[in-house]
Amino acid sequence: MRHRRRLLKIGLALAALVGLGGVAVPFVSSLNPSATAGAGLPRLSIAGLEPGTYRYFVVTEGRDVRDGYLVLRRDDGGIGVFQLRFKGEAVVLPDLHWWSWGNVCINFVPVPMEGRLLPGGTIHCSDTDLGEWSQAEHRWDYFGRNLGSMPDDLYTPKHVIERSEIVIGKSI
Repeated sequence: MRHRRRLLKIGLALAALVGLGGVAVPFVSSLNPSATAGAGLPRLSIAGLEPGTYRYFVVTEGRDVRDGYLVLRRDDGGIGVFQLRFKGEAVVLPDLHWWSWGNVCINFVPVPMEGRLLPGGTIHCSDTDLGEWSQAEHRWDYFGRNLGSMPDDLYTPKHVIERSEIVIGKSI
């Protein structure tokens, strides 16, 4: 009798676990992105982007302030992807934090050394009307790290590189 009760308890516990697993599978699988979720993600073609060069990408059109990216391939072959905002043809400089935006800059570019993006180079605004403080503070290295003391580092969005494209918003 005692043996039967023990078998019954074990059997019921196993049935409950199987039932719980059967109920949990749909919930867990619903957490995965749908098959069409990646279709709308920005894709940036880096075909032909040689080491030591860079390219701007604007991914939203028709608005006053548009989203875009600066993609640079450092001379060592590494790739930096930095999210920027554009107003017209100018880059809206990050204010003190990457999520807050300040002045606009027409000449916001990586500054090459010997014509290439060599280690030690900077990304900064070379507009002359920007002011001394802003000129000193709005400078970043090719890894997006701020070289001044106040503004944040350039924001690197979540992304993956698939063949010759960068897919923004996707992770491994």
